[in-house]
Amino acid sequence: MRWTKFGLVAGAIFLGFGLWVVSRGNRGLGEVLIAIVALTLLVAGGNWLNDWLGIKRKPQEFNRPDRSASETDER
Repeated sequence: MRWTKFGLVAGAIFLGFGLWVVSRGNRGLGEVLIAIVALTLLVAGGNWLNDWLGIKRKPQEFNRPDRSASETDER
């Protein structure tokens, strides 16, 4: 949870600095900031919706080779 709070604070500082730069006259950066905020809201909204609907992620399944097929019988 500590890293989540750190990420939120760092993101807010970054966004604030970007908005300050845009207010000083760099209009090209404004479009990039809008895209970043929009993508962040879409991802956060999707995660919230999954949690609200009770959808759980499946754990990853790694393709492990069969042990009996990889072992040689040299006894």
